[in-house]
Amino acid sequence: MQKHFCIPLAGVLASFSLAAHASNPPTWQIENVARASAGNRKVTLKVTPDQRVHLAYTGCTDDVCDNAVLEYAVREPGANGTWSKTIVDDSHHATGWFSSMVITPSQAVHILYSNHYGKPMLQHAILQPGKAWTTDKVSNIPGGYWISTELSGDQILMSSTAFPKNDLDHPQLEFGTFGGDEWAFEKLDDSEEAGWLTALAVDNQGQPVISYVRHNYPEGDLMVTHRDTGNQWKTDLLDHTSVKSDLAVDRDGFIHVVYQKYDPNSETDMRDLMYATNSPDGAWHTQILDGAQDVLEDTGGHPHITIDANGTKHVSYSDERGLKLMYARQFAGADWETFSVTPKKSDCYYSWVEADNLGGVHIACDTGREIHYAYCADCGIQ
Repeated sequence: MQKHFCIPLAGVLASFSLAAHASNPPTWQIENVARASAGNRKVTLKVTPDQRVHLAYTGCTDDVCDNAVLEYAVREPGANGTWSKTIVDDSHHATGWFSSMVITPSQAVHILYSNHYGKPMLQHAILQPGKAWTTDKVSNIPGGYWISTELSGDQILMSSTAFPKNDLDHPQLEFGTFGGDEWAFEKLDDSEEAGWLTALAVDNQGQPVISYVRHNYPEGDLMVTHRDTGNQWKTDLLDHTSVKSDLAVDRDGFIHVVYQKYDPNSETDMRDLMYATNSPDGAWHTQILDGAQDVLEDTGGHPHITIDANGTKHVSYSDERGLKLMYARQFAGADWETFSVTPKKSDCYYSWVEADNLGGVHIACDTGREIHYAYCADCGIQ
């Protein structure tokens, strides 16, 4: 069965079709990895070529899980692989927020995160092969909220929300680069309430693309800014009422964005999962990926997107009313499909999806009490 939607885009009425459940539902293996600190502070997942799964998240060490620490977990390959967990930073029992992780070809693990005692400050933890973790403050400007990191060659690129006045009401979008010795930072947008909820990807030229919210946080303008090879930034406005977004870039350099849209003019205040891309012609095209019929079906919470080596798009998000973990995919040339990962209420927020090199799909999410991990062995195989 197909659903058809018509929505206005830049003054043009565009029509798209969406196939729901066009193939058999995927089979998921779901595990409880660790306890999570209260507050749902983001989880990051990476899969290395050896099929080891790496997680970074805000954990806790007290019985009631009120404190917050940066924790790192690794799952060994195989259906019965076990998790090993390490507390990376427990400073003041108030750290580890908004973690974002990259793993270099040499297997060095880098985690960017924020503390939240005194002034919130951006922190950088590094695990070199055969060595112990090191941690360091890397910026003199308060911030480190909504961090997103990616590799570009031998550099680590980062976007985050900074607070130069140490005032959450006056944020700015910050971009940083790390070449192995020290960080260099650049202010990209300090307009009213700019820089919230950042997500960063790297294009096929190694250049950064960042989505973020400005004005009327948390339900403000969805912006996408893209640096060209001449180091010039071009910024587009995609929507006026977005919440959280994520983005990926395909092998041809086209950008793919998923975000939750809030409808402030609706009597039911509905929330939908949206998909936008500038493929195939460079102009932005937007469609509803998973739409709510009424307030009882609000969906699209904190989405994340990745594109695998075959060009298949994978999206994780939460069904905010059913509080279920959801998964959507689109094989090349096919319609979108949407599925429930968890069959009942699971309170999953801040999900992260990755595809491995064998056709498997991995999702992690933070429930506010626990870190959950879901694995589908063949979700990337058509």
